[in-house]
Amino acid sequence: MKKYYLLFLIFILSFFLLDACKTNSEKKSSNAVVDSTNSKSSPIVKENIWTRHNYDQREGKRLFEHYCSVCHGVGGAGDGFNSYNLIPKPNSFRDSVYMSNLSDSNLQQIIALGGQSTNKSTLMLAYSHTLTEIQIERLVKFIRTLVKEWN
Repeated sequence: MKKYYLLFLIFILSFFLLDACKTNSEKKSSNAVVDSTNSKSSPIVKENIWTRHNYDQREGKRLFEHYCSVCHGVGGAGDGFNSYNLIPKPNSFRDSVYMSNLSDSNLQQIIALGGQSTNKSTLMLAYSHTLTEIQIERLVKFIRTLVKEWN
């Protein structure tokens, strides 16, 4: 029994020693995620979502992907698979000029009461019966990050 305990202790200590021997650049790069879907010879290194977004923004991202990406696209560019059926096309959340003209309360109103509440497209549905106020706030916090990511 002592033999197994000693082997286990050596294994744990060696793990901590290997981690301590890493350089700072190796530790920082462990937060990065490599995107291998790129067809170029060098992969793109993306920042990990856990370090890029806070909790509210991550929850907003989850809600955005579930409810909004159908029309607005996963990246918020207004290029979702259903956007081709809509006239007018959904707005891009990457457009810094358009997004700077919308306040957070205006975005919350559009999401909660639909597009017609602010003279936008009537095809934008009202989500006040689907989402809570906190979920709508988190959704707005994530939408605000889309402008920063693409500009």
